[in-house]
Amino acid sequence: MGNYGNTLDRWYRRAALAFWPRAQAFANRAQDSPAWAMDELERMISAGNSSAAREAARTLLPTWDTAIRTEPKGAMLGRTLRAARGLADPETATALLRSFEPVLLVPGHAPALAGLAGHYGGTWMSDLQRVWFEAWRRERTPTDRR
Repeated sequence: MGNYGNTLDRWYRRAALAFWPRAQAFANRAQDSPAWAMDELERMISAGNSSAAREAARTLLPTWDTAIRTEPKGAMLGRTLRAARGLADPETATALLRSFEPVLLVPGHAPALAGLAGHYGGTWMSDLQRVWFEAWRRERTPTDRR
């Protein structure tokens, strides 16, 4: 045919680089996979590195509520209960567990709950239950009571 003109090819390429402080690496990865984070905390604890696990767990706290929304909460509760005991830090354990609801508890969680009560004490367990049930009631109570 001979009348065709030159062809024009276009290549579009895009790239992105993400940088964050090394101290935030655990928290950033945990946002994508909270289940990985709990498994990793348990691994650190079983390796005898509880202080590193505590520090890593504390980096999760600002975004933990949002991160666990992507996971089945029942399975996450079991993982979090197991990791919470090994942290040996009642405040961090409470902060991680406060995001869950008491209706997620199943009989399989009983050994982990009993272990937490034995480790942190009955007062801690009562406080955790109070946190759980107060939040649960607030979510289910109508705000307008005319």
